[in-house]
Amino acid sequence: MNTEYPAAAAAAAAAAAAAAAAAAAAAAAAAAAGVAGGAGEGTVAGGGAGGDGEQQQQQQQQQQQQQQQQQQQQQHSRRGSRRRRGAAAAAAAAAATAAAAEAAAATAAAKVNRRK
Repeated sequence: MNTEYPAAAAAAAAAAAAAAAAAAAAAAAAAAAGVAGGAGEGTVAGGGAGGDGEQQQQQQQQQQQQQQQQQQQQQHSRRGSRRRRGAAAAAAAAAATAAAAEAAAATAAAKVNRRK
């Protein structure tokens, strides 16, 4: 059996874990930025708007990064075997799941900021 397949699967799993960790860190940063924006503005309405703008920018940047990662994974998978393509697809799915979780966290943070 070729040892290249487990290595590709392990690399894909590591990439997925890194993407999930980055998404969680970005969500925490977005929540912190929203709270800081609300405290700095002096008004709840102004602070909420400022926090939302920052979160939207961060979400757009993260979506662009994830799209780039998916494109890179697709390029690598075109060169490899079916198993490597499957591993890359699994990593892309994990990145998409992390993006969805991150968007949900940012939305929740925005709602909290609006209530303050």
